[in-house]
Amino acid sequence: MRFDTSTFPIVWLYAADNLPDDEISDFAKFERLLDRRESLVFITHHTFCSCDSSNANFTRRKIEWLRRRRPQLQSQVKALKQIEPDARKRRDAIGFARQFFTFWGYPLLMVGDEIDAVGLAMELLTGEVSHREGKRCFH
Repeated sequence: MRFDTSTFPIVWLYAADNLPDDEISDFAKFERLLDRRESLVFITHHTFCSCDSSNANFTRRKIEWLRRRRPQLQSQVKALKQIEPDARKRRDAIGFARQFFTFWGYPLLMVGDEIDAVGLAMELLTGEVSHREGKRCFH
């Protein structure tokens, strides 16, 4: 996973092209962001609406890392915005978004485009969230 922090506190996440995830490096990047002790929002086009628990060691490391960092995650990470243009796929992601929140401690919010993702990120960071019916999918 590549973390683009050039627009911090909005952090863009990109899947590494043709490379396997390097969870040690990803956790180190994540920790550096949390060590800033500032609120942030993740935005990505990457699909997180699936669970792969085939690697038990990775799952165990992730859970141990989460236990240590949960208070920071809950207070600093306002949300992960996943950009999904397909309205049906956004609706289908609701169940996973609940699991995501339970596991990570911050919400996964589905949006239709980058403009909506950045707009909602700014609202969350400033505390001025508007709940427009049908426009955004809050989980």
